[in-house]
Amino acid sequence: MSKKALGVAIACCSIALASGCSEGSDEKNADSYSDEKKMIVDVLETDEGKKAIQNALADKNVKAELIMDEETIKKTIETTLTSEKEMDFWKKAFSDHDFVKALAKGMKSSHTDLLKDLMKDPEYTALLTDVLKSADMQKEFISILKEKDVRKELKKLVTETLENPLYQEQISDILLKASDEKSSKKSEDSSSSQSEPSQ
Repeated sequence: MSKKALGVAIACCSIALASGCSEGSDEKNADSYSDEKKMIVDVLETDEGKKAIQNALADKNVKAELIMDEETIKKTIETTLTSEKEMDFWKKAFSDHDFVKALAKGMKSSHTDLLKDLMKDPEYTALLTDVLKSADMQKEFISILKEKDVRKELKKLVTETLENPLYQEQISDILLKASDEKSSKKSEDSSSSQSEPSQ
């Protein structure tokens, strides 16, 4: 049973209990919280209780209330997350390297899948290209690249890449191909000049 259904059921049972107990205030006062809780649970487990919940959830007015509650919850969450206090919290959190590292590690798999899907989307790639071309973004990149830690990591990455046998093989193939193309072009130019009639 969902939380919404349970909430409706508890509300229904509470109304039923209140109306049933109103006849004798002394008896109502004598009932403890645990007794009322047990009674509600017992009612929920009966066929009649389940049917009452189903009927309540099928009611248009109840559905409207549930939808309104969902919208209220959504607005509350959005307001909370975008509040000045929450923004300050997130700024501080993302300035903590340990927090960022843990967050990135935990979301790596889902982010990788998401990025793979997004890179296949023409609209996203076009938007990303525009963002990367913006002067503000380029300025930000330059600023980041000037940081000592970033430069150190980049140097390490470049060194590891250059020392990678597979990368070295690829570079070697590219250089050999370029050399062959250059030699071939020279041969063609030489043949062309020799074939020209002397004046």
